[in-house]
Amino acid sequence: MNRVLILDKPKEITSYDCIRELKPLLEKGTKIGHAGTLDPMATGVLPILLGKATKLFDLFSGSGKTYIGEMKLGLRTDTADITGTVIEEKLPSRLTSDELTAAFEIFVGGYLQTPPLFSAKRKEGKRFYDLARDEEEPLEEGLLPDPEFVELFSYHLYDYDASAHTILFSIDVGRGFYVRSFVEDVARELGELATLSSLRRVKAGYFSLDKAVNMDSIETRGDIERLSISLEEATEALPTLIVNDDMARKVAHGGKLKTDVFNEISGFVRIVNKSNKVLAIGFSEMGNFKYHVVLGDDA
Repeated sequence: MNRVLILDKPKEITSYDCIRELKPLLEKGTKIGHAGTLDPMATGVLPILLGKATKLFDLFSGSGKTYIGEMKLGLRTDTADITGTVIEEKLPSRLTSDELTAAFEIFVGGYLQTPPLFSAKRKEGKRFYDLARDEEEPLEEGLLPDPEFVELFSYHLYDYDASAHTILFSIDVGRGFYVRSFVEDVARELGELATLSSLRRVKAGYFSLDKAVNMDSIETRGDIERLSISLEEATEALPTLIVNDDMARKVAHGGKLKTDVFNEISGFVRIVNKSNKVLAIGFSEMGNFKYHVVLGDDA
């Protein structure tokens, strides 16, 4: 089962909880993973990778993502979202649309973002969210994960409710972007405090919410097969090289592939036979092609 299941992750469970629920339904030995972690409070698109699709984590997790979020002004929490403990409060000012636009606009293109303390980033092999909860060996005061460059491609401001102190927005972002940190960064530009009060991912790379399925609709292995999509569909947006029968046999066994076409392609590329069946997916760089996954007899 080399497929991708596009889940609409429900609220209040982790991304790994979804894996834990699905794994018993699969044939023993079937690999399973997910691309692009969502926090427990967040909902929306969570691609579940099955079989050899798990080898394409970099492909499916590295693409852009679209979120719809709401930020609550006037408070800051230890987790940078509404589920955390409030550590600071301040009555918000009444903001203008120009002020809001200017605060969002400053981050367009990209910036150095400090991930939240409660995050999956690591320090000396341990994840920060584990270190932050360690009562026996608490983190040094003020210690945070190292800043990383992240990309904000675009944004849209839907609504500002001055009486409820909330801002509803959407953003298109690149890999490794923490919306929780972004909300605090925007608030800082406004001279305010804020925390993320809701978050929904409506697109993750090639996968959008309109193709996502609910966890409660999956009860059997057959449901997973029926509701998931093939690697052909999951990778249809990639540059594609169609090969003849002789070359298809070579690719199906991971044989070295050399062609001038790779001088014109940079990035992920899929190799298909004349019937459009995916034989392999790899990465092309400076004329060289390296396999990421070979489907072999599964093709």
